[in-house]
Amino acid sequence: MESRKRAIVTVETRSVSVIRPASEAIELWCQDCAAIVPMVTPECAAQLERTTVRAVYRRVEQGALHYEESDNGQLMICCRLLVL
Repeated sequence: MESRKRAIVTVETRSVSVIRPASEAIELWCQDCAAIVPMVTPECAAQLERTTVRAVYRRVEQGALHYEESDNGQLMICCRLLVL
C-alpha cells in the first residue's frame, strides 16, 4: 500500500487602515463586515480616495462599499473597502 504525505499550509493576513484625520472617523457596527469598524461620511471618503463624492455614491449604489445609514438619514461609509 502506498503511503501518502500531506502538507498543511496556513496563511495569515492582516490589514491595517489608517484614517486621517482621525477626528472625522467614528467606529460603528458594519453589518457586512460583522465588526465594529471606522466609518466616515461620503465627503470624507471622497477625500481619502482622492475622488469625487458622486464616485463614492456610485460605488455605494453598485454594492462595492459597505455603509450604514443613521436614523436621521446620515450615510456613513465603511473604511475597510476604501482605496487609500
